[in-house]
Amino acid sequence: MDGTCKTPPKGYSADDCFAFVQKSDVQPYFDIATGYGFANYFFQTNQGPSLPAHQFLLSGTSAPVPYQGTPQEWTWFDAENTGDTNTNDKVPDDHTGCTATYQTEFTRLIDPTGAEGPKTCSLSDPHCQFPCYDHPTLVELLDNAKPQISWKYYAPTPGGLWNAPNAMKKICVPSLPYNGVCTGSDWNSFVKPFLETTQNPVPIYTDINNCQLPAVSWVIPDKKWSDHAHENEGTGPYYVANIVNGIGWSTCTDNVKGVQVPYWQDTVIFILWDDWGGWFDHVLPFKMGGQSNGWGAKYTYGFRVPFLVVSAYTPAGYVSGALPSPGMDPQHTHDFGSILRFIENNFALPPGGIGPSNYPFADAFAPDENAPGGSLADFFPIPSTKPRLFQGIPIDPLRGQSYFQNYFSVTNPSEAPDGPDAGDSD
Repeated sequence: MDGTCKTPPKGYSADDCFAFVQKSDVQPYFDIATGYGFANYFFQTNQGPSLPAHQFLLSGTSAPVPYQGTPQEWTWFDAENTGDTNTNDKVPDDHTGCTATYQTEFTRLIDPTGAEGPKTCSLSDPHCQFPCYDHPTLVELLDNAKPQISWKYYAPTPGGLWNAPNAMKKICVPSLPYNGVCTGSDWNSFVKPFLETTQNPVPIYTDINNCQLPAVSWVIPDKKWSDHAHENEGTGPYYVANIVNGIGWSTCTDNVKGVQVPYWQDTVIFILWDDWGGWFDHVLPFKMGGQSNGWGAKYTYGFRVPFLVVSAYTPAGYVSGALPSPGMDPQHTHDFGSILRFIENNFALPPGGIGPSNYPFADAFAPDENAPGGSLADFFPIPSTKPRLFQGIPIDPLRGQSYFQNYFSVTNPSEAPDGPDAGDSD
């Protein structure tokens, strides 16, 4: 109504300013929300697009620690995708991170004053960083636990904006500073074997069906099966629904304190999007300008994103943070750090233990860290002795085709977004 439609963002048409999603296109998400749980106040921790967002989902920060020997490394963040950083960029987005092909591949950092690197970056600029980071991650806590806690990272391609381990030096262990390959033991054990590379069905379905799910999984879709604007096949909701149904209907069991427990009874599925995609939302972030000690200044917190929770202990149709009375704060607020903090609580890991004490990360600042029972605990009011029966998610041939597991075979992985990812930039 203020003329925005006359000047659409680059790569978009004026019609996109008034775009919306038909409910029939995303019916499985509505079925998951009504059958299980939905968060009304779940926020992206950072304000940036996909690459830094996935860093936050793996580790609670996109700080490139160590940074130029500066004592306050954790107050600087990678704020952008690599594809946004260099006007002469020759590197496709599926070759980012520690194995980026060219030395001209950079991400732009934002400092506590809000200053960000230029579009054309170089290592001589302190606000520019080659996308190979050295900060701690959650997997180090999982690896170092006694006994070790198993994990896997299911990703479409070895590199790319959505493969967070590729950008982590200690996980990837690149063979060369540039144009190398990942050689790390964690990479070869927990990332590389589960890439969606000409496998049918994709590895996450295979592991569910073969009773090989680890304790903790990150599951990233190929862009064709994602909800990334302009670049998906419209099958994202069905890709997710198949994962939910696969676990819910599985006959596999886990050994829990000497008792064989079905997957359904000891698994929780968190479904979320890495950023807000540039779509309008009227609710302000729950904190503006970061924490009082300076963490996240000018960079946290981001906008709301959808968040769905599926478990045998989540009531049907539960809404976390139902609309409060006018002038009151919502009862429950969550962010990316809440997921990290939940995993720490669930596996008796050090709370807020990802970053060292002088480098606090998002798991130390989860907005629900002091909630009764811990982060995200409000989603699980059903006693452990009374798990719900699984309620399947219908997969209807709404588009003339049934999108069951065998539909999602990989012949040409294409994870990295090629379209205007600036739509989800800050």
